[in-house]
Order: sequence, then C-alpha cells, then structure tokens
Amino acid sequence: MIKATLKILMAFVILFVETSNKWKGNHIIRIKVTTISPDRIVDNKGVSFFNQFYISYYDRCRIYELPYHKTYEIDNRLIYDSVKYEFFICTADNNLGYLLKEPSDSFSIKIKGDSILNTRAYGGDGLTKGDLFKELKIESTKKVIEDNEKLLYRYTFINQVYDSAYFYYNSYLKDIKFSFSRPLDSTNNSKLNKIELFIKHNGPNTPAQLKAFYINSFEISIAPSENEQELKNLFERFIKQEKLLSLK
Repeated sequence: MIKATLKILMAFVILFVETSNKWKGNHIIRIKVTTISPDRIVDNKGVSFFNQFYISYYDRCRIYELPYHKTYEIDNRLIYDSVKYEFFICTADNNLGYLLKEPSDSFSIKIKGDSILNTRAYGGDGLTKGDLFKELKIESTKKVIEDNEKLLYRYTFINQVYDSAYFYYNSYLKDIKFSFSRPLDSTNNSKLNKIELFIKHNGPNTPAQLKAFYINSFEISIAPSENEQELKNLFERFIKQEKLLSLK
C-alpha cells in the first residue's frame, strides 16, 4: 500500500515557473523543499522517508544543493555520517550544467541534470508534466482559513489511496519560481507552499503513535544561506563561463 502510494506521489507534477516578479534582482533567492513520506513500520513505530534539498535563483540561473550521505563502516556495519550536499548549477532554460563538490570547484564537463535531479531531489522517479490533482478525484473543497497572506483549504477525495488533504497557500511567496502546481497558484493568486495528503488506513485500530505516520507532506520555505557569498561567486563564474562559450 505504502509502495503504491509513493509511486502515485512521485508522479505528481513539480513545475518550475519562470516569471518576472519582485524576487528578481542582484540578490540570491534560496528556497528549501522538504518532502516526508511513510516508508515502513518497524516494531510498531513508523519510519518515514525524509528528503530535503535547496534551490538558489540568481539572474536566470539556478543552483541545486543535492543531498548525499557520507558513509563509513565499523565492524562491517554501515554507519551513516552527516548529510552532505553537492552543487548542480545550470541556466533557467535547461538542465545542462555542472555538478560540483564545493562552490569553489572548477568547471569540467557539462552534464544533463535530469537524471541527477530526479534521483537526488525527487526520490528516484521521473517528473510527470500535468496537474497536481491528475490522479485524484475531488469530492469536496472547504476553505478553512483566510487572512491577509495565508489561505488553507481542506479537500476530500474519491480515491483509493488518499482520504483528504490540507493545502496551504502563502501569498508572500507567490512570485517565487518554484511551484508544486501552477494551475492552483494561478487560481488562488497565491503560492501553494505546503501540502498534507492523508493516506487511507484502518483509523480506529491505528495506535496513537502512528497517527501522524500516514501523511505525505511537501513544503516550500525561504531558506537564506549562511554561505551566500560563495553561492554568488559561483553564479558569477558560471555566467561569465556561459558568455565566453556563447562567443565561440
């Protein structure tokens, strides 16, 4: 059930929208994208799949900070060290760019980033172009909260996997380039920045400690970097490199 849920989940569209907006300028906009999905139950405890990556935008270029685990062994047992990040830089027009261990590394051979992004950012499944609700039939929609900036809808579904969902909107974020669903952003004149999809399960018999386990969640948030100057230097080197290549 959970495996099937993950397959449907990863088929949801994640769109990159290039717009002229208030976020454009000579400063870096960096966002964090977090996904949490149920994976398995061990000893009556839920183990979730957690993934987090970053995207920085600057002058029609992007840097993806892609996670990986640095590992080592003790007594033939695999031990995970802290999460590390590599940097993939490309233009907004395509995913052809450079993968670097550190922002200061030299550029080598350009590579196509689709496979890297699908594996390292989106959990191993390719992205499907379409609408977020492509696999879901909506039974009802209810507006729960609305204030100057934030909007919350509760959806119920006619669906064999999901029972209902909360969709959170934040108008302050509406002009950032990353989007879970361009149609929903446009319809609500806001930014869909958080999604909680509730998976159908045997509710009355579910232990209390597993109640929060049966949720797929996605979230976009602004995440300024502590190393912004390093990222800006990388952007500037990449822009200069691209200009030189265009002259050849």
